Amino acid sequence: MKHKKMLILLFLYLLIETTTANPAFYPYGQPAGDNRLDYSMEQSAIALKIPLTYMEQSVDELFLSHNGIVGLGKPTPEKIGGLMTISTPAIAVFYVPVTSGVIDYRVSSDDQGLLTKLTQDVKQVFADAVEFHGLQAVIITWTQIENAEKDGPASFQLAIVSDGISTYAIFRYESLPWSSSMGYYAQAGFVRSIGKIQTNVNSGGPDVKELVNLSNNQFGNFFIFRVSGSAIEDPKDEGADDYDYNNYDQEYEGEHPADCPKDKFVDNCPAECRTVRDERGCERCICAERPHAPRAPQEPRPELENTVEDDEDDEQVDGTRYEEPARQAQEQHHQQHHQPDQPQQQPQRSQEGSLPKMSCSQRDDKSCHANSVCQDFEGGFCCNCDTGFYGNGKECLPKGEPQRISGSFEGVINRIPIDKTELHTFATSTDGNVHTAVSKIPSDLGHPLRFLYSIGGVMGWLFADVQSPNVYNGFQLTGGLFNRTVALHIEQNYYVTIKQEFSGRNIHDYFKSHLFVSGTLPDIAPGSEVIFPDYEEEYVRERRGYLTSKAAFDVIVRDGGNVQTYRMSVDQQITFEECPNKEFDRDHSMKLHVKRINVVYNDDEGVVRYGAKNFATRSVGPAVSAPSGGHFDRRQHGQSNMASERPIEIPSQSESISTDSVCAPGRHQCTLPNMKCRVVDPSYRCECEPGYQAAHDASSHIGWICQDLDECQRGDHNCDQHAKCTNRPGSFSCQCLQGYQGDGRSCIREHQASHHEHNQQTPQEMAGVGATTEGFCTAHNQCHQWGECVFTSEHPTGRCKCRGWYVGDGVNHCGPPEENMPKHNANIPQRGGQACGSYVCDVNAECMPEPSGGSECVCKAGFSGNGVTCESLLDDRHAHSSHNRHEQQQQTGSLGKVCRSHDECSEHGSCAYHHSLGYYQCACTEPYVGNGVECTLPGSSASAESSTRSDKLLVARGMAIFERSTNPDEYGKQLIVIPHHIPVGIDFDCKEEKIVWSDMSGHSIRTSSLNGTEHKSYFNKELSSPEGIAVDWSSRNVYYADSMNDEIGVASLNGKFKKSLVTEGLVNPRSVVLDLYGRHLYYSDWHRENPYIGRVDMDGKNNRVFLNEDVHLPNGLTILPNRRELCWVDAGNHRLSCIQYNGAGRRTVFSSLQYPFGLTHDEEQKFYWTDWKDNRIHSVGVYGEGYRSFQISLGGSGKVFGILAVPKSCVGPSTPCSEDNGGCQHLCLPGQNGAVCECPDNVKVKGC
Repeated sequence: MKHKKMLILLFLYLLIETTTANPAFYPYGQPAGDNRLDYSMEQSAIALKIPLTYMEQSVDELFLSHNGIVGLGKPTPEKIGGLMTISTPAIAVFYVPVTSGVIDYRVSSDDQGLLTKLTQDVKQVFADAVEFHGLQAVIITWTQIENAEKDGPASFQLAIVSDGISTYAIFRYESLPWSSSMGYYAQAGFVRSIGKIQTNVNSGGPDVKELVNLSNNQFGNFFIFRVSGSAIEDPKDEGADDYDYNNYDQEYEGEHPADCPKDKFVDNCPAECRTVRDERGCERCICAERPHAPRAPQEPRPELENTVEDDEDDEQVDGTRYEEPARQAQEQHHQQHHQPDQPQQQPQRSQEGSLPKMSCSQRDDKSCHANSVCQDFEGGFCCNCDTGFYGNGKECLPKGEPQRISGSFEGVINRIPIDKTELHTFATSTDGNVHTAVSKIPSDLGHPLRFLYSIGGVMGWLFADVQSPNVYNGFQLTGGLFNRTVALHIEQNYYVTIKQEFSGRNIHDYFKSHLFVSGTLPDIAPGSEVIFPDYEEEYVRERRGYLTSKAAFDVIVRDGGNVQTYRMSVDQQITFEECPNKEFDRDHSMKLHVKRINVVYNDDEGVVRYGAKNFATRSVGPAVSAPSGGHFDRRQHGQSNMASERPIEIPSQSESISTDSVCAPGRHQCTLPNMKCRVVDPSYRCECEPGYQAAHDASSHIGWICQDLDECQRGDHNCDQHAKCTNRPGSFSCQCLQGYQGDGRSCIREHQASHHEHNQQTPQEMAGVGATTEGFCTAHNQCHQWGECVFTSEHPTGRCKCRGWYVGDGVNHCGPPEENMPKHNANIPQRGGQACGSYVCDVNAECMPEPSGGSECVCKAGFSGNGVTCESLLDDRHAHSSHNRHEQQQQTGSLGKVCRSHDECSEHGSCAYHHSLGYYQCACTEPYVGNGVECTLPGSSASAESSTRSDKLLVARGMAIFERSTNPDEYGKQLIVIPHHIPVGIDFDCKEEKIVWSDMSGHSIRTSSLNGTEHKSYFNKELSSPEGIAVDWSSRNVYYADSMNDEIGVASLNGKFKKSLVTEGLVNPRSVVLDLYGRHLYYSDWHRENPYIGRVDMDGKNNRVFLNEDVHLPNGLTILPNRRELCWVDAGNHRLSCIQYNGAGRRTVFSSLQYPFGLTHDEEQKFYWTDWKDNRIHSVGVYGEGYRSFQISLGGSGKVFGILAVPKSCVGPSTPCSEDNGGCQHLCLPGQNGAVCECPDNVKVKGC
């Protein structure tokens, strides 16, 4: 009975573990009672037991999509597009087209444990939810979600809890290894109706995958929103800055809505229009055209805010539309038959299906600018600026003349109102220089407003110097008549909305604009310098009359010696009037280059000034005119057959395509050989078949053709290194070279393959068998006693190679490069050995064949010599004296027997290379002593703490540092969690038992005790983006690499002093590691144009390139001090490699890595590294054997960074700075000739 109870308890434990395998998620899967939906392009409907309220609407049915979105009451559109295109209520968790994955879901009103947990999560975040008690929960979990490019599985979860009145939505993200699929960035947010959306932070951009590390509350890595009211509510912390989101319809809370003009459509806004709220709080129904106007065929409507016909009391903003008298008369007649509070219907078309058109001869004088040329088209006329002028035809400016724009500026920043003041711009389009000034700004706002370069940035786009054909600046597109909305994020806590209306010329012939700004900005101290980088911003014409642009960059604020970096993202939407009668004949996207940005605030004048140089170029390859069927994406799309294991399938013209599709035969221009049409809402684009690439061809009707892509020449193939790659039309083939056999992707020698097929031995079975004559092996003991079995991914087995500087075939011979063996001398007495060629071997040697065909004497294991004379390595007479031998033991960790693998030595020792003797031997690992085979602690002096550090790994991931065992079967745990911090490099201060790490987000170096407590942070004002760090435990210093400041420096572990050591020649420094014996620092710089590994003395002298041959993207570094090797992982050539300190003996330990980042080793026996591709830990032995891969922990999210195997004792010698700080007052650095005293550069001290 007792055993039966134990089995039941064990079963329940396993059940709980299975149910909650991911602690970041609410319980899901089959054990939780979920239903499962395998991947499908169709949406699945689920009924709710209790209707829930979403944005004041009752919802009793949900529609689940594998594309990461849930429709409420109605399914979402089948075509994937932006959230702005969805017209029905929806919640987007990670909305993007996907190709595989599963959904687990359940609706529960009786799982009290779940309802209680959700209720607690709501109440702890929303302080006013004291009466809330969840009655129904919906849990929807997406797992194994793959994008089209197969960048790894994503997993996320949506929880909806309701009490029948209030409804809350909770987003949880466990793994987001990618941001986009099929050219779409994932979006997250909420939809009420067409154009009425609220998006989450980073939505729709490359940083959307960072949602795994973010939150809108202080209680964990999740997002929670109240969704039952008229607007989405996110939690507000009392006394803290609001955490705002990219809400394009955000209300201005500074004023009560003023008297609003009447809008007869606001209560019954047509489906094709949208309701927006302006800065006064007034709601207006906004349409691309008047609600009753006919829709142009095959052309989506732009969303304009300046084309609504208000009632007669309101002034119409845009008074110069492309109107036709006949159409106006018809509209007036049509209006007489409708009540004013009802949406008006479209006028009836003629039998030919078109309305009467107006020609250039019928237009009035105000339809086009005086310096324009009118042109007739099938649907009517359009205007183009004449030679010597530029604009959109309705407004034309003389080329070369400077332009002035005046306007008003008002709003509220940091809860401080800004009264309406003046805004002035001066621009010269010939060189793209634009200067903008905002006057009468008080000092408490003037300095923070320096962040808002976007105020002047739009002027740069408007009058940019156009440097590419078929590209335009803003004035050429809009004629200076447009509206824009800007959502600007600074870090995670600051958000600003800019709304600006450009209303054309005033009575002084200047262009007018009105700008309203609201939100929060960081404070900037007077006298600080705000530095904007040169950046590029891509403007994309999404559809007629509608542009978007995005940009992200880092802004530096320098206050004396203090430097702070702010990440800024800008998301802009522009609506304008476009002539509807002709196809758009320019590039649909362009790139604005912004250079030499200058932002200043003058306290005396109260003026904020923005200036920059702007020029516009093409953002993609050669563009062509749009096809006659409607505009399409002119970008040239082609890919090799190896670009993705599963290329995106694009329906060919021969496949069954709906006749309504823009890719139906006869409706598109993608008709050339090896070309496909792909639907890209709202139109289409042409793409090359896999295996072909786009090539410019002026004779083509679209400007380019698809030609064969030579995968062999480009290296885009997966043929074996012993195979020949042959290019074929649209593909390639692999064929093994002579003497090898296989499928071309994998080739091995023919007799080796035969040996493998006949013996069918596993690596374990081969472990005791000798290596083949070609040197193939699976274990070190199959090689020569001075050899080793080196593994790569190119063969199923390893290959024997001589160790260190010895030469030979690795199996039959390994020895010094210029070994001179003495000839046999008859006068020397023989010692009983066997004859071997022209020699007689020692009794402790054996006769071995030479690679050249002869024979040689080789001393047996445990003996040393030239083979003719061999002496025991353990005989004391070989030591100069017992004292010298003891000293040598102390330096090497004890002498021991000659070895070929770690298995021959003690568990507290290793098989280490002895450079002074020239061979491998067993050596005890400090603090153990002995002969390497038997290792014991010296008396009772062993450190109790060392046992607690046994086999411990520390891993940086997301906002946490995880602790786990080196045993793959034991999962790790979160040791240190600090909200919004990003640990990158990790090291250990063995003297004080402290963990030391770099915080890239907090711009600091942090420390804690080994158990994760006693946190301290240093140098957050001096550092910008610290990554790699290395602790000099003896000198009490820590070295760091700062990738933003492009420097390598050193700081005292007590947080007092800091000094930059290397400030020139660095581009992307990442990892640093110390050789305490040689007093050198090695560092990696992954500069893509010139990547290298560098070396500098620990006092900052003698900086040089250590290695740049076959170095691509060097990341993590580590030192093997006993072997005197530097090892690194390279994300470019996907290898783990080592090289001796003297630059010789480079070896590949393991290949076929994916995207390695951090690297460490455990007692020089195993390597461990982290990988960005799968966020796992990988390990191999120091010779590449025994590969393993395992999870960091059961839970956790975010990108992995550094990793450290905690040393069991201090490694390396004491430095000259270890006693009395080397006699230095401030920083003491170990130099090649002793202690070097240095002055810090972070503080002013006496004597410096």
